[in-house]
Amino acid sequence: MIDQKTASSDKLLIGRTVLPPGARHDKQGHPNVDEFFVVIKGSGHITTDTGRESSGRGDVIFTPRGHRHGFDNTGTEDAAVPPSSRTILVENWTKPAAEPELAVHLEKTLSPGSDRATTMHAIAGLGPAIELADVDHPSEDVEGTLSRNIYQRHLIMGPCQIVYAAGVPEGLRARVERSGVEIADMTDLEALTGELISIVQLTANVLGFFGETLDAGHIIIAGSITKPIWVQRGEDIVFHLLCCEPISIHFPVNKEWNERIPI
Repeated sequence: MIDQKTASSDKLLIGRTVLPPGARHDKQGHPNVDEFFVVIKGSGHITTDTGRESSGRGDVIFTPRGHRHGFDNTGTEDAAVPPSSRTILVENWTKPAAEPELAVHLEKTLSPGSDRATTMHAIAGLGPAIELADVDHPSEDVEGTLSRNIYQRHLIMGPCQIVYAAGVPEGLRARVERSGVEIADMTDLEALTGELISIVQLTANVLGFFGETLDAGHIIIAGSITKPIWVQRGEDIVFHLLCCEPISIHFPVNKEWNERIPI
């Protein structure tokens, strides 16, 4: 709604997201920026570091930097809540890439070795995500790749869609736009990643090997559904998932943004 592209704003970002009944904006935080959102219609529950409480039309929720928030639409109408777009700086990046992905949201803890039915029962739903990676060293350097969080720099996610509980994306369609030009329109969203349910099972098994668990509330970004999109300054990447509002990322051009702290 307001950003560098639409209003030449280098200090303010305003967006709008609509959560249908039963959907949720999972608890998340931004370590370097303050954030607030206004509930303009609907009702639900706001989750912060201090707990969970009811929230409805007209409420203003402020989250200081370093803290977390989330929102569940527990009402019977759409709820309009936090922004679904972000501005990301690519200054001093080596080779930035955007990867549209499906996020798998867990509502039950999943033990290692769980069968297919148990795994499906643990999945609350699916949602859109865009991972931002920076290939800043040789891929053959496995130790370096792991120590740098597998190239990951940022992540933006849309709300969980409970209509896709069980993790089966049948009938789900995705479109990806790059600076207004459609670069992907697809219905087989597991073609490059493999089956989502198998990915969740594998993740639970690997975590179990190291004495960890895949818990309720955890989210798995399941791999890019397109080839990596190598981005440049001034570009926008928009990810449309059929079931919900699009999410997007803008990469500003102005060098005066160099000193702005990225989200």
